[in-house]
This record gives sequence, C-alpha cells and structure tokens, in this order.
Amino acid sequence: MHFRITTALAFQASFRPRAVRRLSNLRVSPPTAADHEAGHEAGPASLGGVLLVASRLDAAGLSLAEAVLARPGWSSLETCPVLGGSWAKCGAPLLQKAPPGLAGSSGEASCHLWVLEESLTRADDLDLRWAARWGQGSPSEVIFLSRHASASGKPCLTVHPIGNPIGNPKGRQPGERGGAPVSGGNEALVAELVPEYGGRFGRCPPPSPRMARLLVAARRTALERGLLKGKANPAGEFDVCPEATHHGPWLETPCCFVEVGSTEAEWGRSDAAQVWADVLHRELFEVGVSASLIEPKGADGEADGAGGARVPQEVALEERAEIGKPVLIGLGGGHYAPQVADLVNSGAFRLGHMVASYNFDFTSDASPGAGGWADSVREAVASTKRAAQSVLAVEATDRQAGEGGAAVSGVGVGACRAVRFVALVDNKAFKASERAMVCGLLQELGVEVAQTKAQAREVAREVARGGP
Repeated sequence: MHFRITTALAFQASFRPRAVRRLSNLRVSPPTAADHEAGHEAGPASLGGVLLVASRLDAAGLSLAEAVLARPGWSSLETCPVLGGSWAKCGAPLLQKAPPGLAGSSGEASCHLWVLEESLTRADDLDLRWAARWGQGSPSEVIFLSRHASASGKPCLTVHPIGNPIGNPKGRQPGERGGAPVSGGNEALVAELVPEYGGRFGRCPPPSPRMARLLVAARRTALERGLLKGKANPAGEFDVCPEATHHGPWLETPCCFVEVGSTEAEWGRSDAAQVWADVLHRELFEVGVSASLIEPKGADGEADGAGGARVPQEVALEERAEIGKPVLIGLGGGHYAPQVADLVNSGAFRLGHMVASYNFDFTSDASPGAGGWADSVREAVASTKRAAQSVLAVEATDRQAGEGGAAVSGVGVGACRAVRFVALVDNKAFKASERAMVCGLLQELGVEVAQTKAQAREVAREVARGGP
C-alpha cells in the first residue's frame, strides 16, 4: 500500500515541467508605475473569508482557476510583485461574516484567488504570508485547486485533507519544520528535514469543514453534466471520491485540495474544470459558508438555493443544527477511503482527517511524541477538532453580528465538546490486537468508535434525534 501511494505521488511530480504551458487565456495586469514607486501593489479591500490557490506548475489547477474566474463577479488577475504570482477577487460577498480582526472596511468576508509560481505542496505558511503581505488577518479557509495523479490513470474528481500523519523515519522530532534554512549549505541535512512531498513531519493542518459538502456537490454536478461514472450513466468517465490525508503544504488555516485526475489527458479538460467551478461558486456565493454542509430543502425536495437564489436569514437555526452533525474520521483502509465515501454521500456527516493503512506501523513506539502510529492518530484527531472549533468561532461571529454584537455564551472551544466525533476503524485493515490498541487510544482521546458503517450511521441517527 505504501508503495502504491508513493508511486502515485512520484508519478504526479514527474509531470511538473509540462504543466506550465496552461493558463494561456488568463491575462494578468502588471503593476502600475505608482505601485513600483511605492514598492507594493494595491491590496484587497477586505480580507478574511476563503482563499483559493492554484499554481502555474499545475495544469489542472490552472484549468480550474480559468473556469472559476469565468464565473460572475471576479476581477482580472493582477500581479503580486512582493508575494509572487497573481491574485483576483470576487466582488460577490460570501454569506459568512469574517471573524473578529479579519474584516475589512465592508465588514464582509470575501473570496480571493492566488495563482502561485511555486509548487502547491511546497507552499508552507502561505496563509500567513498572504496575511502578512496585506497587513490583515489570515483567511478563514484555503482551498487548493490541483491535479490528481495516479498510476491507475482513472479519471476522477477528488477532495482530500492534507498533512503528513507519520513522523520523520530518520528520527527527527515530529512537527519539526521542514525546509528550514541550514547554515553552510548542507543540502543533505535540508533534504532530511523536508518531507518528500512537502509540509511538516507528523503534522496535519486543520481539514476544511466543507469537504463532505464539496464531495456530495461534485458527485451531483458530475452526474448532471453526464460525467459521473455509474449504472445511471454508462457513458460517464469520472469517479468522485475522497482521498486519505497526504502531502503538504503546512498551514494553520483549515484547508483542503480539490482535484482533477488522473493523467494529463484529464488535467486540461474544461468539462471537468466546469464541475468544480460550478460547485465552488454555488458553495461560496449561493449556499453560504458558516454552515459548511447546509442545503435547505423546499417542499419539492430541491435546494432552496438553486438557480442563484441567496439562502434567507431564516435558515440560521438550520445552520446551527448542521454544525452539530457528527464529524467522521477515517482510520485504516485504502487511499480512496470507499467506506468513508459511502457515509459522506449519505449527507449525515461532516468529514475530518483520513489516515490510510500505509501510515500505521505497529512496530513503532506508541508513546506521545515518538512519531509512531499513535501520534498519527493523535494528530488526526487534534487537527480535526481544531477545524470544528474554527467553524464554531465563525458561527458565533455571525450570531454576534445578528444580535448587535451581544456576547454569545456556550460557543467556542467549550462548545466543541458538544460536537460528536466518530472514527470509522476499518475492521479488515487491522489485526485484532492492533484494532484493540487503536480503539483504546480513540477512547482516551474522546472519540467514539465505529467498526462498521452501520455503527457510524447509528451515531448520526442519534444526533438527528437530538440524542447525546
């Protein structure tokens, strides 16, 4: 299993030099003379909200960026002489209010697209770099637009959280910063400090709370566009699936990758890019952000937000109920997490990190800080909980704004304890003794254990009934 994922990532890396030829239709405005004199270009009017990120080294990501910018409300790309790359802003406001300290003069969160000149997986701390450049707070969420590559070559649309669940096998401390400058130009030592595909050893950024919704929406949109592979559409070519947590970069902001795969033939396909552009536009500007998975239904069963309609304020109570849905963590099984996908497609869960079987080495030290399998589980759980807290913080800000700034009690880190976290432990992935160790650790971490999909669904039913 480990060989297969390593091979897939190596396969992806091999295409980097050929990806630069894309984005011919995206024009970038150069900085003005006044900008050069001042040493900076005009910045966004307001920050906070969502940052979409693509790279000029990634053909599929550029195709996605082109499709996104073709949607209503987007400005032209402008160069970023200091940050590097280019950026654009969508004039349509997000329904989410920016958390305190992130809002600009408009008081509304906004959405920006940043096209990097560097590899996405190596773009550590880009959320902090973006915030430092414009002198404002970090974005509340980052969504990377990227290609997916695999040796199988199957066409697919994927979503996944990022991170390196396992520690450095060379013995460095888990969480040690990869790529740190080393005096004397010791390139061998630098290579030892840097995970092969970016990020930090033993660390996983908080996963985007909207991953489950993106998967469900991509599946539906691909079906509508005749691209989804399945019995209902024999001519369809694309699978829609999650991927287990893997690769960099390192961020402190909740984030995820949305991808088109799996070969160069699919990376430039405009029909696949249009699926993600449709999904992101509707998710960000027509449905709302703070609820993440909300899709209010009318009497006819169709989404009230369909056709460009804004979701009314009356859905606030439904949004808060949505935030209470159980958060699913996947442990064990294959890279494409088919059992997790089945549960996510039911619409009953939000989605956190997924740690595939190739990350579990039960001969490693299980003590905290040792960088073994147990630390992989601890990091996946802790990072998923951090993401749940970020959603509650944004939702609390929305409520404060709606109540004239009144204090909101019971929301924040403490309220995260009310959210139920359930880990689906793949029965077939572990021996009985290994499974017992994993389940024991989860109980210590305050995570409910489901060893079958039926057990996980029962947790969702209890939550829906208002149970504990």
